[in-house]
Amino acid sequence: MSHKVRVALAAVALGLFACSGAPRVPRGAKVLFDVDFSAPEQKVGAEVATKDLGDSDSFPTRFPSNVFFGHPMVAAAACGLDKQVAVLTGANATQNMTGLQFQLLAQPYAHYHVEMDVCVAQLEPRASGAFEPLFMIFLDVPEAHEIGFTPSGDIVLSDPSVVREGKPPKPLGKYGRNTPVHLAVDFDVMKGTLRIALDGKVAYDGPAPAMLPRSVRAIVEGNSPENLAALDNLLIWVENPLPEPSLGDLGGEGESVAEPNAPLGAPPGTDGMK
Repeated sequence: MSHKVRVALAAVALGLFACSGAPRVPRGAKVLFDVDFSAPEQKVGAEVATKDLGDSDSFPTRFPSNVFFGHPMVAAAACGLDKQVAVLTGANATQNMTGLQFQLLAQPYAHYHVEMDVCVAQLEPRASGAFEPLFMIFLDVPEAHEIGFTPSGDIVLSDPSVVREGKPPKPLGKYGRNTPVHLAVDFDVMKGTLRIALDGKVAYDGPAPAMLPRSVRAIVEGNSPENLAALDNLLIWVENPLPEPSLGDLGGEGESVAEPNAPLGAPPGTDGMK
């Protein structure tokens, strides 16, 4: 392949992912997902189109990997996000959930960056109270780290220690109905750290398992048709390749560090639903 042809192909690839308006990706980083739910990949009024990932050669992609229960739909706008978006609502739930999943395929990189715009129109509290999250963003490492939006307007972090030890979730901030929030997550595999920012301000900076993330999930829980949230402009990139000897210790090369048959993000000994 000639140099001119290679340059032309690189320009086309850069143009494809620049059109979403996503922030600039660091030089040398590898884009996994750049999903803005726009045409031609998605159609307003239709269920969100997904695309199975065969292997790492499938990256970068402009499609979610798969539906995680329910029937996420594409809308022209929702709850303050004014461009084509993915809508998750209890009206389209199956098994009490509606969600999307973005498989990461254990990419051998030290730094994972995830960002997206999210909004909540309404969340109907359960009988147990208004402080239990009903819209969640999960980072499966492989146990689920949950960034949750509660009906009371709080954004909280629940890590595996919260689930196992019955601790209260960590407060991250507040949100308003029909007001978009820009969520950014940086996970460092080698350092074992997790940083979460809301609208550009760091809300959490703490420890996390030194394991390769397996997926990102966005879920609305509950069957109430009033429960509705949306997401857009999802961008996931990785950088800083890991040395080969470290991969086995980090759950790489296809090694599962969860219990057999446990759904992605399931804490050991649970049914994996949260």
